[in-house]
Amino acid sequence: MPTVISKCIDRTAARYNIPKEHITRSVVAVAVLLYGFKLGYPYIQSLYKPPAARKAHENGHGGSVIVPGDIMSAPGKKARDEEDEEDSVNEEVVLPKAPTFNVEFLLQLRKLVRIMIPGVWSREVALLGVHSLALTTRTFLSIYVAAMEGQIVKYIVRKDVRNFSLMLLKWLGVAVPATFVNSMIRFLENKLALAFR
Repeated sequence: MPTVISKCIDRTAARYNIPKEHITRSVVAVAVLLYGFKLGYPYIQSLYKPPAARKAHENGHGGSVIVPGDIMSAPGKKARDEEDEEDSVNEEVVLPKAPTFNVEFLLQLRKLVRIMIPGVWSREVALLGVHSLALTTRTFLSIYVAAMEGQIVKYIVRKDVRNFSLMLLKWLGVAVPATFVNSMIRFLENKLALAFR
């Protein structure tokens, strides 16, 4: 993408006989201006909100506010009579926020965890601990193998056969425990699934 923009700038500078630096500065200025507009637009939009919506937003009501005289009505409700509308002109309706914290779910989860893990010294806790240890080991093995592969590629590019052979032997030596750890993780996942059932 930068090469395309650079070519366009070169062509424009050649065609209109304008110094390339002026065009580049103009492009950067327009990009910064557009980015500033993107960042400032929500602030500008909040300045032009109706007073009721701004007040609800300042009070911490993140939900939508229906302002009196709003054309849109709630979905699934019939339009009111003109008399009802005149009575409710001074009311403002604040729609509730989407639920973010559900206490009932946490209580159900707590009961479920008590059933799945009966105590601190239970078999399930031991399985979880060994599984976590196996996952951590696999993470460190993955990082080590990635570093080794980088060194192998470096020795291939340098055409260093001796160091390449040594790194390949190390890589094969690490492959055995890495395979064991991967199989252990799969085995422990199945054991945990059976234990939790």
